[in-house]
Amino acid sequence: MPVAVPVLLCIGVSTLGWAQADGGSLNQSAILAEPAPKFVWPPKERALLGPHPAGRLVEQGPTRVAGGLTSGTIAEDVRRHSREITGCYERFELLRDGKSRGRLTLAIVINATGRAASVRVEENSFADPGMGECIKAGVWTWYFHRPGADGARFSYGFDFEPLHQRKKK
Repeated sequence: MPVAVPVLLCIGVSTLGWAQADGGSLNQSAILAEPAPKFVWPPKERALLGPHPAGRLVEQGPTRVAGGLTSGTIAEDVRRHSREITGCYERFELLRDGKSRGRLTLAIVINATGRAASVRVEENSFADPGMGECIKAGVWTWYFHRPGADGARFSYGFDFEPLHQRKKK
């Protein structure tokens, strides 16, 4: 029985095609037309998970900025990842203690290409160090504005609190 293998056909323009090992061809549109199935939790398992605690990120913003970036561009770059940051708080702190609140400060160095060259946790008031490590791991994958040849360095503070318990002013 012939086996289907993906091959790259080069005829002036690169196109992806499908061929059989014996030289025949398959219907490519039929293979590529089916979307991947989406995973949905069955109702019974969804009920077992219970309500997911929600957190709120109260951003403090960049401090001690040195180099080719402004506080505004740094804050813009970090805000693009606010869901990722809040997700770390919800996973590492709120699931353990639904009333957990605190502050995390990162010291970040950005190279000339806009990628993190160094990320260090300066302050972490949370019990679980995994919270800081989670956000730190995310920062390594982010793209910042390009600061120029000298790069940039700054500290960035985050305050976190549960959604259902806002501070009284």
